[in-house]
Amino acid sequence: MERNKQPFVSNAAPGIGRVARLLVLAFALAVMLAPFSPHAAQVRWRESKIHIVVQKKELKDVLRDFTASMGVSAAISNDVKGVVSGTFDMAPQRFLDTLASTFGFIWFYDGSVLTITPASDVTRNVIQLYHTSPAKLQATLERMKVTDSRFPVSSDDASRTLLVSGPSGYVKMITDIAQRVDAGSERKDSAVVRMFALKNAWAADRQVEIDGKTVTVAGVASVLASLYGQTPSTSYASGGGQFDGIQRQTAMLDINGQSSPEISFVPVHGSGRTPAVVSLPPLPVGGNVGAGEQPSLLGLPVGNAWRPGVPADRQSMSSEQPGAPTVERLPVIQADPGTNSVLVRDMPERMDQYASLVSQLDVRRELIEIEAHVLEIDETELRQIGVNWGARSRHVSLQSSGFASSGSSGSNTLTAVVGDSGRYFMGRINLLKLDNKARLDASPKVATLDNVEAIMDNRTRFFVRVSGHTSGQLYGVSTGVSLRVLPMVVKENGKQHIKLVVNIDDGQITNRTVDNIPVVNNSSIRTQAVIGKDESLLIAGYRVESRADETSGVPGLSKIPVLGALFRQNENSRRKMDRVFLLTPRIIEY
Repeated sequence: MERNKQPFVSNAAPGIGRVARLLVLAFALAVMLAPFSPHAAQVRWRESKIHIVVQKKELKDVLRDFTASMGVSAAISNDVKGVVSGTFDMAPQRFLDTLASTFGFIWFYDGSVLTITPASDVTRNVIQLYHTSPAKLQATLERMKVTDSRFPVSSDDASRTLLVSGPSGYVKMITDIAQRVDAGSERKDSAVVRMFALKNAWAADRQVEIDGKTVTVAGVASVLASLYGQTPSTSYASGGGQFDGIQRQTAMLDINGQSSPEISFVPVHGSGRTPAVVSLPPLPVGGNVGAGEQPSLLGLPVGNAWRPGVPADRQSMSSEQPGAPTVERLPVIQADPGTNSVLVRDMPERMDQYASLVSQLDVRRELIEIEAHVLEIDETELRQIGVNWGARSRHVSLQSSGFASSGSSGSNTLTAVVGDSGRYFMGRINLLKLDNKARLDASPKVATLDNVEAIMDNRTRFFVRVSGHTSGQLYGVSTGVSLRVLPMVVKENGKQHIKLVVNIDDGQITNRTVDNIPVVNNSSIRTQAVIGKDESLLIAGYRVESRADETSGVPGLSKIPVLGALFRQNENSRRKMDRVFLLTPRIIEY
């Protein structure tokens, strides 16, 4: 059998002598040595042997006629070029490989379509798997019979990474299969649910109301969700416009008695202003919600929300491609307030990291007792009881100074650490109380956990009605002392210290009014200190004026008209007092 009786010319004009003879020799060698890949994807040919005679025919036309006669669907690139001449009597697979090695094109078969492209179409891609293993993906590709030994897929099990190279269509096919196998593994029942019971910390978020403002304290579930890129939803307290000590209590009513749209104060980033923004009505049932604004449980995104650990192109593929599978978002973290537990749904191999994080968050905290004394001391006597704010004694040591008080002009807030748990200081105060030179306004005591704020309020609230042109409003005005202390136990070199973050608001009502609203003189103190064992924190620095108007006289005679003035005496005293706060923290064993 003769392989070739006619000259075979590839991209060369006839009649070039020596060059043509070399090409004929090259073609003969290619026919004899053309490789055949027994392990490549096998094309289902209609005949086992072919006999083809062509004369100066375009390569694309030869391939198109060849595949059509063999009953194989083919996608031939327009960049495949060449001229074929000769007689071919061989197997169909041998004929295809011979043309490929001679003209330099590449081909692959996906089981239904034979794709033929030029050699310049070769590309490569790195595939990252998140849920399945490279071994499982390789097994899937082999079962689908889409792999080709000429274009092997390299993988690394440790990093779950694959490298595929070959024709662009082949690379895209392998990449698409890998993405869908990886997404399918995430949806399988291999994901497990585990409950982490907490003994010390809170699983769910807690809301605490401080002076009419709602503050959300994050639980362990929210902390875990935020670590994995899931931002918990933040609820803003709606109570109308709020100021220090003043708060609207009733909704605004128009002239017809209808409720006006509620106004909330939303801070603007980068400015100190809080412009009023009218809240919009809720969306109707079935209304569309923008991406990233969908309702969620514990702030976890649902639907097409962002998923941690997955590239943006994968997410867009899952949500935009028609027919793409709906991928369940993992992990799912939820709090169970009834059992104070954190429920986590995720892959089994990732559960150990949740257990480690939960054990570090659920720690036993120290119990701290905070005793506070709110005092008013005569300013001259304060310097005589052993508190010298500029020096040290065996009972008092200066801690810090220079914190300006926002409520008293021209005065500074001074803090000092007092030894003996303040017993020496309180003993001197008891002596001054006998001479009416000191007064104990309040002495609250509260126990709290480490790093949990303790709140001690002694406030008086009354309501002021303010009528407008079309509506009436009721405002609550608060005066008095609000003391908030955040303790934190610090252990260093075998010793325990307590770090205190102190916030004091002291409001006093005045006789002045603005637009029928009483003016409240509010003094604020913000300070921090580190307290050792059997020590107390003493805070002072602003003054209050104490007024006393007394009338004394001889009973009976002092009430006689005109002459009674000789038997009675009026005393008007003005005394300047220093407001002092004494805080004593103690660690309680339990």
